[in-house]
Amino acid sequence: MLKQNLTALLRKVMQEDSATWDALRFLEQMKESNPGFDHRIKYNHLGRPEAVCWMLPEMRSDLIRFGNCLFLDSQKRQYNIVGWPYIGPVVKDSEMQVRCVAESICLEESHRMYVWIVLMLVEMEPRFNLSFIDIIFGDQGLTDQILIDLDIGSTCILRGDYHHLMNEVWPHTFGTHLYQKIRGHLDRMLLGSKSEWELSYTSAKQHLLHDAEKFSALEQIYNKPSHFAGWFLKKIEGNLLLHGSVPAEQNHSSVAAHLGAGASWSVAEQVEKLLLRQLHLTAKRRHKDSQAFVATVNYKSRLQDQDAFNDEAAKQQLSQYGYHKLFLVEYKTSCQLQFVVHENDTIVWPWGSPQNCDERVLIHGGHRGSCPKIHKYKKPPLVINKDMMSRHELSTTLKQVSCYKTECWTQKK
Repeated sequence: MLKQNLTALLRKVMQEDSATWDALRFLEQMKESNPGFDHRIKYNHLGRPEAVCWMLPEMRSDLIRFGNCLFLDSQKRQYNIVGWPYIGPVVKDSEMQVRCVAESICLEESHRMYVWIVLMLVEMEPRFNLSFIDIIFGDQGLTDQILIDLDIGSTCILRGDYHHLMNEVWPHTFGTHLYQKIRGHLDRMLLGSKSEWELSYTSAKQHLLHDAEKFSALEQIYNKPSHFAGWFLKKIEGNLLLHGSVPAEQNHSSVAAHLGAGASWSVAEQVEKLLLRQLHLTAKRRHKDSQAFVATVNYKSRLQDQDAFNDEAAKQQLSQYGYHKLFLVEYKTSCQLQFVVHENDTIVWPWGSPQNCDERVLIHGGHRGSCPKIHKYKKPPLVINKDMMSRHELSTTLKQVSCYKTECWTQKK
C-alpha cells in the first residue's frame, strides 16, 4: 500500500513537473515543422496529462497497409524518472518486419490506456478505420472488453499470447502439479486442428474432474475458441501464422537496444530518444528500399517491345553465366532467323535458305520448339534456368506466360 501511494504521488509530481510540459511543447513544434507528424495528449479531469501519443509519416503508411493485425503490449522498463510505461502498437509488414504504427508514454498500463491509444490511431490517421482490424494480439492484460469499448466486437477477435499463457497465466491458474499433467494438451489446443482441440480438451478434463475450480478454468478456455483455439485463428485471412504478441516484444527489445537497459530521463528526453530511434529505423528501411530499386534498374533492357521483355526476364531469372553464355548467344542467333505462321504452327529457318531446308524447325501452337537445345537443358545445371527459350522461339517473338506459374512458353497470337 505504501509503495502504491508513493507511486501515485510521484506520478502526480511528474504530471505537474515542467519537464512534462516541455515534452508537449516539443511535440507541438515537431508537428509544425514536420508534415505528416501528429500527436495527441490525454488529460485527466483536472487537466493534467496522463498520456502522450505520436505518429510519424511512415507509421501512417504502415497502419493503412498492414493494420489488419495489431499487436499490443506495454514495456514497464524504467526510462523516465517516475516509470511511466511505454506502449507501441506494432504491425508486421510485407517482409514480416516489425513496424510501429504509433508510440506512447502513459501514466499506467491499463485497459483505458489501450483503448485510448487505439482510438488515437484513427484520430491521427482518418484514412484508417477500426473495422480494418481483424485480429488484436495481446497478453493477459487485455480482455474482450477492449473490443466492446472500440465497437469492433463483430469484426475483430482478441487473441492471447502463446508465451504468456503457457509460461505465466496457466501455471498460476492450474497450479504447478496439475499444469505439468495437462501442459501438452493445452499446447495442442493453442496450436492444433479442430479435432486436436476436442481430443486435447477431453484428455485434459480427465485430470481435473476432482477439482471444480480448475475444471471451470478449463471450461472457460474451451468455450472461447476465438481467443485460444489454433484452428479458429487459422481460418482468419491474414493471420500471418502467428500465435501471439511476439512482434510487440521484438519492438521492446529494439527499444532496449537503442535506449539502453534503463534510465531516469525526463519525459521530453525519452520522447526525443524514441524519435531518434525511429529516424534510425526509417533510414535503414529507406536504404534497403533504395538497394532494391537500384537492383531493378540493373535489369532494364536497351531493347524494345517483346525483345526487351525477354531480356529483362532473362536478367532476373538466370545467373551471369546463363544470361551471357546462353541467352545472349541464342538471342543474337535468333536475329538471323525468319519465320512464317501456318494456322497454329510456326516454321522457323535461317535467312538466305529455302523454307524446306534441313535446318528448319516446326513449332506447334502452345508447345515448345523441337530445337535440340531445349532437350539438352531439360534438366539443366543450377546456373541455367529451364525456362530459357531457344533461338527459334526467340525469333518468333514468343513470350512467357508467367515466370512463376508455368514452365512452358506458348505462342503469342
